[in-house]
Amino acid sequence: MKKAEKEFKDIYVMIDELEANYHRSKASFPQEANIIIESLLMINKVLLNKVEELTRQINLNSKNSSKPPSSDRFNFSSKRKQEDESTKRTPGGQKGHKGFTLNKVGTPDKVIKHKAKTCSNCGKSLKDMKCIGHETRQVFDINIEVIVTEHRAEQKTCNCGTSVTAQFPEGINQPVQYSSYVRALATYLSQIQLIPYERLAEVFNDVFKLSISQGSLNNFNTRAYENLKEFEEGLKEVLGKSSINHSDETGMNISGKLNWLHNVSNNQFTLLNTHEKRGQIAMEEIGVLGKYQGTVVHDHWQSYYKYGNFKHALCNAHHLRELRAVHELDGQGWAEKMMQFLVNINVNKQKLLDLGKTSFNKRQFEKCKEEYQKILIAGYKECPIKKTEPYLKKRGRPKKTKARNLLERLDNRREDVLRFAADFEVPFTNNQAERDLRMSKVKQKISGCFRSESGSKIFARIRSYISTARKQKINVLTALLEVFKGEKLVQSQMLG
Repeated sequence: MKKAEKEFKDIYVMIDELEANYHRSKASFPQEANIIIESLLMINKVLLNKVEELTRQINLNSKNSSKPPSSDRFNFSSKRKQEDESTKRTPGGQKGHKGFTLNKVGTPDKVIKHKAKTCSNCGKSLKDMKCIGHETRQVFDINIEVIVTEHRAEQKTCNCGTSVTAQFPEGINQPVQYSSYVRALATYLSQIQLIPYERLAEVFNDVFKLSISQGSLNNFNTRAYENLKEFEEGLKEVLGKSSINHSDETGMNISGKLNWLHNVSNNQFTLLNTHEKRGQIAMEEIGVLGKYQGTVVHDHWQSYYKYGNFKHALCNAHHLRELRAVHELDGQGWAEKMMQFLVNINVNKQKLLDLGKTSFNKRQFEKCKEEYQKILIAGYKECPIKKTEPYLKKRGRPKKTKARNLLERLDNRREDVLRFAADFEVPFTNNQAERDLRMSKVKQKISGCFRSESGSKIFARIRSYISTARKQKINVLTALLEVFKGEKLVQSQMLG
């Protein structure tokens, strides 16, 4: 990259020299020649600017931009390759990793005895010898079988002539139906393991020898969605009272159109919902941020700044990637200093937290702000706004570079950038929201898109419930089983 950067600088210098020589001898050329030469100079600079811009784009990867790691496959710089080689690890557990293994149980479900028949030394029969003990080995197995339970309601005729049939238990409504466990397991495999309906029907047929249609599988998810309506409203309420929330959004293909999956979450709760809009209209309809008064960690999407009722904290993982790009691709030293500064502040914060401290002292924080300001001043000197070339004849303000835009954001939003240092409860990044959205991208890769808006809504609500259960260490299948039984003990436990 440094070689390419040097080549561009050399070309710019060469063109500037040619242009200067031309202007010195301009009077000696005919007017027609001057028009041609000036046109060629203009075209050269425009093309060179475009080539430089495109070169920058192809050198972006997951470490210096928001591009996913999967896009790095054909876009590795030599430096990135070296980094990957230096961190290459062999498959399996690494040194120092705490391993896990099966442990014997005290009361096995089944015991098979093996008798010692002959002596391994002399060959004599041991049939009449007394057993003095056992060596045990245990095998863990799974017994998969379909259990059909028939409910029989008595029918009797009273002396008055009235025929009476006993009532069936709640939930037993059809002559033949699937149990709550079957429905919960199907929803688990569909919404957590992301198995498409066609393949899921095959799983039940092959593994359980139970025939379930794709329509039934869809009905199971729809029922779970309907039963979780009150839970979703409860989620909005508890998130609205939380001191710290994370928020983010990601594009989703719904019926061939770009829609957005929105997320408001923290380390205990997750709320997901889809909307055709990305901005404030969608955020208002989701219904948490409008009256929220805590702190929201997010990226620099401008729609969040339309809210003045809560404090803002910007994701510094985004900043580190952008700063890396400005340093590596644009060769600007201030960006490297800012990266080191932000990382060091976070490291020092973690050290204080380990010591039981809850904040920097006033002097330490003032020193942080002073260092931050020094780096910004150096940045303004290193990347001034370039004046528009006269021959381009463009109106309005000159276009700012990526580096300049980043610098101005770090300046104008400095309080939000350093919120993690001012308030130790605020995290350094918005990784919580990004983790909560990650499985939706896996879902989209598997299925390609949601075929309907209702399907996306079902996915979002059930995933909200599942994610919240996992964060609170509640068995997901147990939580889903409760949904189909119509109970709300686990839901009440999760929402407090």
